[in-house]
Amino acid sequence: MTKGLDPSAEMRDSGVEWIGEIPVSWIIAKAKSCLSFSNARNSGNQEAQVLSLYREYGVIPKSSRDDNHNRTSEDTSDYKNVRPGDLVINKMKAWQGSLGLSEYEGIVSPAYFVYRVNQRSIEGRYLHYLVRSIPYAQRWNALSYGIREGQWDLHREDFESDYLIIPPLLEQRRIVSYLDERCADIDEAISRQEQLIERLGEYRRSIIHHAVTGKIDCTEA
Repeated sequence: MTKGLDPSAEMRDSGVEWIGEIPVSWIIAKAKSCLSFSNARNSGNQEAQVLSLYREYGVIPKSSRDDNHNRTSEDTSDYKNVRPGDLVINKMKAWQGSLGLSEYEGIVSPAYFVYRVNQRSIEGRYLHYLVRSIPYAQRWNALSYGIREGQWDLHREDFESDYLIIPPLLEQRRIVSYLDERCADIDEAISRQEQLIERLGEYRRSIIHHAVTGKIDCTEA
């Protein structure tokens, strides 16, 4: 899972069925012992930056993208304050991976959960990767419920009572370094493919244009 860790490290039973085995030097702890719920409100600061939570990107400024059509309330006094390093959770879409650590200061919908890391033994970026990983997405799915599947809620008490996997701090940093590097490589490859697709689309449109305007001799086809 991570560069710099011994692949033959001794394992032990975590004691939590859905987690299974973990390295002997790792621990598990309930979320409520590592995170503090924050209910701090904006109190009418109209200059506060509105943040959005994306499944693909995590927490980012809403103004940085043009595909978010959720309307910001004219009165943002009830919006929740977010500081860099805070964990933000969309309780209705956590099971889809809509949660993550913020790198920005701003405000979010009052429907979101905001938590502050209260343990120096936890690297924020590690927590970000952990809670967005496939096993945790499946766990949030198992804990979420409601009348309609598309609007299942992850309830605060269920999240806080569940467990986080915590390696020693040095290993957390190694995991983060490894994942930052690998994810950057993947993002670059995706960007190259998107550029190629865009160029091919332009070429396709050009071929169609030239064919229908008589600029290509289609009898040779």
